[in-house]
Parts: sequence; structure tokens; C-alpha cells
Amino acid sequence: MSVPKRARQDPALFRPEARAAAVRLFARHGFEGTSVQEIADELGVSKQALAYHFESKEGLRRAALEEMVAVWRKALPQVLAALVGGEGPTSMEDGLTGLVAFARAEPAYARFLMQELLRPRRSRHPVLDDVEPWLKVAADSIRGAQKEGKVDGAVDPEAWIINFATSLLAMLSLLDQGSVRGKPSAERIVRELGRMAGASLAVKGGRRRPP
Repeated sequence: MSVPKRARQDPALFRPEARAAAVRLFARHGFEGTSVQEIADELGVSKQALAYHFESKEGLRRAALEEMVAVWRKALPQVLAALVGGEGPTSMEDGLTGLVAFARAEPAYARFLMQELLRPRRSRHPVLDDVEPWLKVAADSIRGAQKEGKVDGAVDPEAWIINFATSLLAMLSLLDQGSVRGKPSAERIVRELGRMAGASLAVKGGRRRPP
């Protein structure tokens, strides 16, 4: 893919193209297995032109992660609000529209994020630090809904959030895996995930179970 000259000259156009190209290669070959020259070749520019916008491969990686986390931060609170509000899978599906659209436009991003979280590290991944405040807010939201009798008191808020986010990331990672006979559409997959998530939060037997 060669980036048009106008895009190369305009950082607002070039930087997203460069992030996306880097993520495609990172998802395909791994971060360590991708060179700056390969990213430049994917974009159809020189290494010097790429370095003008990103000081290093690590800079590209960091920018891509920040973009992905920003998309998740925006979408997941809407999804959680729909679920704990008892509005059902349709509202949850609406809340996921942004995430699904992003995953379809740049399908490598979800796989890249999954690889990053699974990659062995000596210290905690910075992505976890970025999302930790949201995880606390989400867990507190579930607890509030439990007190109001809207969510089953047996649900463990933190564990539920981790399970749901992991399932969602895995689902988004597989959206672009090609056509498989019998494979449901992305809309059906999202709808079913919403039904499953809603059912797991629902108060059992019509009675609130104490937290």
C-alpha cells in the first residue's frame, strides 16, 4: 500500500495510516518480528519519512495501543450501562456498534491488543494501568445495580468484567478470520454475546440475591 503524497505531507492523515500499517504487520509477524523498514515499505515511504512522524517502532506501537484503548474506553461504559439498566441485548448491541465498526475497519487491532496482553513481560502491561480506573467504575456500577435489585447479587463484579472484556476482545479478534461455512454474521455474534451477558447478570427466580 502506497500512501498518497498529500497524506505523507499531512500528519493528521499520515499518522493514522502509519499506525494501521504497523498494527497489520505486528498482528501478522509479531512486534519483534516486524522491522521499521517493513512498515515503511507497507506504506510506500522511506524510513526517514516514517521517522519524521514516529521516532521509533516503539512509538508506533504505543500510539496504536493508545488509539485502541480510547475506542474501548468510549464503548464499554455504554455497553455496561445498557446491561445493568436491564435494557437487554439490543441496547448492548447498539453500545458495541463503535467497537464492531472499528474492528471491521481495522481488524488487526483486536488481534494486536490480544497479542500484547499475552506477550510475556517482566512488569505489568501499561494497557492495564490505562483501563484500571474504568474497571473500578464498571465494577462499582454493577454493585450499585445489585443494591437496586437489577443485577444478581451472586455476580462477582470484578471477575465478571474481566470475563466479559476477554470474551469481547476474543470475539473482535476473530471477526476477520475469513468465511467459514456456517459461521454466523458479526451482528448475530454480537447479539448473542449481549444475550449471554444479560442472562449472566439477571436476577435469578425473580428475587434479588444479597451481595
